[in-house]
Amino acid sequence: MNVEQLLPIGSVVKLKNSSKELVIMGTMQLKRMKDGTGRAYDYLGVPYPEGYMGQDTGFLFDRDAVEQVVFTGYTSEGRTRFFRAIQQLLDETEKTIQENYTT
Repeated sequence: MNVEQLLPIGSVVKLKNSSKELVIMGTMQLKRMKDGTGRAYDYLGVPYPEGYMGQDTGFLFDRDAVEQVVFTGYTSEGRTRFFRAIQQLLDETEKTIQENYTT
């Protein structure tokens, strides 16, 4: 996974098979299940133009669900540094898994 390719917060997207646009309000989101397992999603979005209207209005989705990028949000050097650090951690974790847990 290359996290530096994730869209910035504030981006507006249209998902496949959807007529409603979403504004991205979070990236690299984890969803915990009742059984203790979890799943990572690329994005957390809320309806555009309404925005956040409670916990039931957020949608978790991955980059492959995006059909169209309507607007690209703000990008800064701080965002770039943050995602480079996250990418380094992910790469190190993947390397450790490969070295220690694969046959």
